[in-house]
Amino acid sequence: SKGELFKVGFDKGLVAAKQGMESTKDIISNKGRSKRLGYRSQGHIDPGAMSAYLMLETFKPFVA
Repeated sequence: SKGELFKVGFDKGLVAAKQGMESTKDIISNKGRSKRLGYRSQGHIDPGAMSAYLMLETFKPFVA
């Protein structure tokens, strides 16, 4: 929120990103390259969601 330290906001965003990434396990893909997998995509984390989370996690040690 307004006036919050960047680190606090970043940490909240990282938690939300992880929750979002993990929530993709329950989704049946109907777009992108994994569309052809259909129901077989269920139970697997979306690679794009995981890479976005990992990029944010990589920055964590540098956030003061």
